[in-house]
Amino acid sequence: ITGAPACQGKVIGIVKVVKNKDEFSKIKQGDILVTPMTTPDFVPLLRKVSGIITDQGGVTCHAAIISREYGTPCVIGTDNATKVLHDGDRIELDAYTGTITTYANPSSNKSDLIKGITLYKGKTQGVVVRILSDKDLTRVNTNSIIVANSLTPQFLSALYHAKGFIVDEYSPTSHAYMYARALKIPAIGGTKNASKLLLTGDKVELDANHGVVTLQV
Repeated sequence: ITGAPACQGKVIGIVKVVKNKDEFSKIKQGDILVTPMTTPDFVPLLRKVSGIITDQGGVTCHAAIISREYGTPCVIGTDNATKVLHDGDRIELDAYTGTITTYANPSSNKSDLIKGITLYKGKTQGVVVRILSDKDLTRVNTNSIIVANSLTPQFLSALYHAKGFIVDEYSPTSHAYMYARALKIPAIGGTKNASKLLLTGDKVELDANHGVVTLQV
């Protein structure tokens, strides 16, 4: 699916198709809104979503203006997004290039969803906070499991609150390796794809004893 970038950015998330006001209640925090076009009635929804895709509109349409105001990645004028995409689809919205790519949803057999290398042993359950930028660190609380491509010193204060973390990279000299041992929290690295498969809000079990992450249904 292709359209015109209205506000640049890139996000992976879950689609919710909204064609009228009766469907507003479907939108949850972090969803990607797919709609024919937005109107002022949509403003409360647009504060929740992580991305916006419309069938119609130009660079001065309502969705384009509001997305730029909120800094929300937005692609407009796709013509067919509401016909091609469905509720629950996992997609990448690339508002730099104006393209939308669908991902295969994880299997209902979640036991082997993600595997990695133990950084510090332990087993815990929590809710994913996927870190794409420093502002995402403010979402971390005592029930959070941080998911990121790699860790930097900016993560340290958030890690004190988290139940555990999962990173794509692995190196015995990395910040992830050192922080896991210093803070003594369950952690795995070397997953290669956790930051693409897991989304903020996913409920997971992190078994760092065996280097496995299970998505809870």
